[in-house]
Amino acid sequence: YVAVRRLMWQIQRLRDQIAEQQTAEEKVANKEYRMMLSQIDKKQAERMRQYIAYAEGVIRIEEYLSVKEKLTAEIDELQRKVSHLQEFRAESNELEREGKQLFTCVEESIGAEKLTREMVKNFVDTVYIYDAKHIEVVFSCEDLLKKLSDVAEGEKRNENI
Repeated sequence: YVAVRRLMWQIQRLRDQIAEQQTAEEKVANKEYRMMLSQIDKKQAERMRQYIAYAEGVIRIEEYLSVKEKLTAEIDELQRKVSHLQEFRAESNELEREGKQLFTCVEESIGAEKLTREMVKNFVDTVYIYDAKHIEVVFSCEDLLKKLSDVAEGEKRNENI
């Protein structure tokens, strides 16, 4: 019972830390996303202007192809970053959903005076009893707690952007 109570208090602290961290990260990610989309639009428009200049005979084909190649590479890189950011957002949303389920379980169990079957079902995976003084409890949410702890500590999950 004591181990489960400690776990629930740890989860509650994580929930508060994550709420603060996610708000800041979401603002930065949204700003980056909008900025990248804007840059893609500008570069595509510039590529079109270069084509028009070539078609009208203002610039030579070599110059046009050089600029087009450069702009296309920049657009491709920005689109790769946008794609990566979208994947990051999807992962974040999944982690947030899993975290909310865990937080709901904690809120439902936090007031319990003793260990209940529901608490064991929600938090305990396995209990190993070696002898009267040595008991090991393996929690079912350890992986999720590690991920949530990383978020709470502000680890960058989108460092490749």
